[in-house]
Amino acid sequence: MEHITSSILIDAPIEKVFHFHDDTTNLLKITPPGIKVSFETLGEPGLGYEVILKVRQFGLFTMRWHVRVTQYQPPYTHDRHPDQRAFPFMAANTLVARGEWKN
Repeated sequence: MEHITSSILIDAPIEKVFHFHDDTTNLLKITPPGIKVSFETLGEPGLGYEVILKVRQFGLFTMRWHVRVTQYQPPYTHDRHPDQRAFPFMAANTLVARGEWKN
């Protein structure tokens, strides 16, 4: 399986960036136009946290997405894994903070 890694530099405190991604409802703020996301289940962030989303693309089809947090070490690591039965083509998503950046 192919592995893709990317990174970006965000000019914000590490805790603020981590907790932005920690709050699943913020997914609505970064979802591209043409894709509608709704939540079937939503709980408290942390290790073992699970969420089930419905993702509707192009107004044509809806996918159900079940994601589980498998590693959680605020504010440095937040590892999310999709249910591979529903999305065999989708890999895990990991947020890893490399350190605090200062100007």
